[in-house]
Amino acid sequence: MNLYQFLAAKPQFFSLAIVGEPDLVIKGTHCSVDCYQLSKQADSEQWHFSPEWIPIGRTFSSDTDEEWIGNRISYMPDVDFFINFTSLDQVWNWVCHRDSAINLALFFGAEEEPLYLKELLKKKQIDQFSYNYSVAEAKIYKNLWKLIKADESNIQTILSKNWGFPFDSSRALLVEIVREILENEFLNCLKRRYIYNASHIKEIAKLKRKVHQAKASNIEIDKLQNLIDQNVPFATWLNRLLTSAEILSNKNSLIKEYLENYREGLYALTKLQIQRDCDPNFRHHRIPSHTWKQGQYHQGVLSWKS
Repeated sequence: MNLYQFLAAKPQFFSLAIVGEPDLVIKGTHCSVDCYQLSKQADSEQWHFSPEWIPIGRTFSSDTDEEWIGNRISYMPDVDFFINFTSLDQVWNWVCHRDSAINLALFFGAEEEPLYLKELLKKKQIDQFSYNYSVAEAKIYKNLWKLIKADESNIQTILSKNWGFPFDSSRALLVEIVREILENEFLNCLKRRYIYNASHIKEIAKLKRKVHQAKASNIEIDKLQNLIDQNVPFATWLNRLLTSAEILSNKNSLIKEYLENYREGLYALTKLQIQRDCDPNFRHHRIPSHTWKQGQYHQGVLSWKS
């Protein structure tokens, strides 16, 4: 057995014997992954992956809550997922989600929009739609943090009474909310089979707009809920937080204000999603229908017999 045959069977030791340049580098805006091929057969390949990125913020006790939150978000999705990867498609997916997480993390370290994002727009490395989408998404999470801080003690009390509070701080609660949403979406690539149906996502956005405008019928509301159940992972701690905030909003005007800001933020994001999915001028921003099957990415919706 030669060295590479041994490493193919024991990839955890590969980092002790890295020699030379990687066989492939998958690069994102904020991170990259060096890929080293251990073995290649007709129907399978084995790889070792070495991710690199620069974390956002710091973890010192003197840092602000926002810096601490940004730092934790910049580590999503966790590198521990690499041990389950069986394809380069999954690495590409990790890079895309880590880039999105770092974009969000940068917002938590800034009072307004990060300067780097404005520079990318100025240099035309991103367009106005991408800029607006990133800002709208980040504002939703920053508003959730303001909501938590508005009545921290009572929110923790309601959560503890009904579901427990397995966090050492409110900022850890927010990080878990972000993790659930971001990593649940990423984890689809690790499922034996997962289908992303773009037409369903488009219909969800349209129905959400009608609900926000109070124009949806009961049949449409039921259809929306069914589509969400089929296509959107359930965000446990987000829903628990919103339920707690609804209880407190009757007596706390600030909580009520932030809840309304949250709904308006979702509506702003929904309008951008409809623009992306319905306007031909923005078709290049659309996420096409695709299927994850045993670690491999396939364009389109594959039948169960495929």
